[in-house]
Amino acid sequence: EAVYPLLFEVMEEYLEVCQPRLVHIGHDEWRAGGLCPRCQGRTAALFAQDVLRIHRFLRERGVGTVLWADHLTACHNRLPRSTRGKDGTWYDFPSTDGCQQVLAREAPDLLLLNWSWGLPHQEGGHPQPDEELRQLGFAQLYGNFRPDQFPDWAGRSAPPDVLGAEMSSWIGADEESLGADVLDQFLWGANLLWSRTWPAPGTMRAALAPCMSGLRQRLGADRPAP
Repeated sequence: EAVYPLLFEVMEEYLEVCQPRLVHIGHDEWRAGGLCPRCQGRTAALFAQDVLRIHRFLRERGVGTVLWADHLTACHNRLPRSTRGKDGTWYDFPSTDGCQQVLAREAPDLLLLNWSWGLPHQEGGHPQPDEELRQLGFAQLYGNFRPDQFPDWAGRSAPPDVLGAEMSSWIGADEESLGADVLDQFLWGANLLWSRTWPAPGTMRAALAPCMSGLRQRLGADRPAP
């Protein structure tokens, strides 16, 4: 409980300075929640309670809430796992199954970033992550979007609950890393998101290749002397 006054104090300052319409509250890979004796067996409930408490704080201030969707999809972190790491440490990931119904009922206006879009669905009758979130009634964005790895953009982006995509960069913010890993993805993604013309992957790669060198130079930190 002592965490929340500090959290909300920081968030109040952020809201005052940035005046956002939406705040992304994270909550992906919610590892090892509910392992202590007081919380064991309550992981899903604790996850939902935490999201709802932050959502209520933001809603009272007229701000929407965005979060990662992996704990609401069967193919990702909703199923329990217990694995041994390379260093011999055991990692226990309790299930958060059950939180999705609570959140759908209590906070249907949550905007979910679906970064499970490329994972195969589990056996046992579970639908694909897109459809799971759709059945719960949430609007979604494809998170950690990689257009070169995304199948059937035209079909999967058509439902009204799909509002677009979000692209991430989990690398150093230097010219070489960005140019080698994500710059072409950003350009490719911009074409998918802002155009109605979606060339085949081979055509897109051929179109982007001649642009990359000049674009990297224009975005680089080094500037030619005037």
